[in-house]
Amino acid sequence: MTPELAAAPEQRASFVVAHEDFHDQPTMRSLPPGLHEPAATLAALLIAPGAFDEHHPALLYRRKAQLINRYRHRAAALYSRYRRREITEAAALEDKEKLFRELGAECLALPVALAYNPCPAVLNNAGLAFDATYTRLYPLMMELLPAVGWDRQAAIRVLLEDLPAVPGVRREPRRAIRQLVKSLAR
Repeated sequence: MTPELAAAPEQRASFVVAHEDFHDQPTMRSLPPGLHEPAATLAALLIAPGAFDEHHPALLYRRKAQLINRYRHRAAALYSRYRRREITEAAALEDKEKLFRELGAECLALPVALAYNPCPAVLNNAGLAFDATYTRLYPLMMELLPAVGWDRQAAIRVLLEDLPAVPGVRREPRRAIRQLVKSLAR
């Protein structure tokens, strides 16, 4: 255990330990890389007590995920415009600075969650890309919860057993998750 984790609030320490422990589960090794972080994040947030209302960390994290994903798309579109020479380098840099300033303001406006930081560790390309590894598929993963009736134990079982076994999960993870959600909702 690191000194930082030992000094962290209980919610943060519990989240980190559960998140990393989830990565160590044998069935997680069969998931494609893009599913490891959102699955471990969801599983770790499920340990937070309380009703699944707008204040529950799993639902608050979905708001963060949607925000990060939106800004990731905005950044990609900006860089694409620059590569196609639709805007100058100076204009691209100015727009990039504005984009990260807006991201900073929006993530700071999110409700505080003790388990995780609502903002990327750094407001730049690297920080946004790093957070996107956790957030890219998280909103889709969250669809598993209502499909299992908001049952924490059932959701963990689905993440550990059903998700790794879904046909095509390695090739087309989005499609596989949607199929899984549909089969669970029946």
